[in-house]
Amino acid sequence: MEDTADNAEMPVRLLTLPPEIQSAIYTHLFHENQDQQCNVHLDKPRDTGCWCSDGLTLTNCRLYAEFRSRFYEHIRLVFASPKLGALFLRRLGHQREWITSLKITFANTAMGSYLLEDIFNRLSNSRLRNLELKVVPFTGDVRTDPRSRPLYLPSSLETTEFAANQYDLQWRPLKFSLGRMNGIASLVIVGYPNVEVEEAIFVLSMSMGERARLEGNRIEKRETRDSGLRGDDSEWFYKIQILTEKKFPLAL
Repeated sequence: MEDTADNAEMPVRLLTLPPEIQSAIYTHLFHENQDQQCNVHLDKPRDTGCWCSDGLTLTNCRLYAEFRSRFYEHIRLVFASPKLGALFLRRLGHQREWITSLKITFANTAMGSYLLEDIFNRLSNSRLRNLELKVVPFTGDVRTDPRSRPLYLPSSLETTEFAANQYDLQWRPLKFSLGRMNGIASLVIVGYPNVEVEEAIFVLSMSMGERARLEGNRIEKRETRDSGLRGDDSEWFYKIQILTEKKFPLAL
């Protein structure tokens, strides 16, 4: 009887539980049953968002080795500026390759473009599949080209400049690393980025369409413009997504 009482008082340790119970716990902690990834906001001086499984993966070497990648695979990193993003990724080291989802807010400045270039160079070997870029206006943000709308929008196909730009970009070496992120399956752009970023988005959109065609998947594009009361400052919204067979809507 004493042995039974002693055993009843022994603490239950996670790593001694049956594998199926451990798996259920990890699935819950990493929110793997949710349709959307949890946001982790990197916004100094205080980072916010869902860090619920971060501490678990740092508990000991075994949990770190087995589940640290799982943490990054099931969150979306949200950077309030490219400076914060570049700094975070430099410190992250080899763990960058596990990142699957990212949102970056940036301004149309030379420094903003430089830091975006740094970020996507560091993520060139990552598992990044979902990307959102939000452009914020700043004083002196004046575009030097005459285009009335972003080149990558579906409605730009109807403009006379589209064919010329498409031909030019197909043969001109692309310097900006964003255009070479070949694993992206969902891309959202809010605002009107500078020419360098705009052209990289155009090339990336074209490559996503070609990849979907070769893989037998469908491509979905959407654009809107929030006119509001802001006149020329209204925001463009663009989304392009590769839909796999499992995501196709069922025919009625």
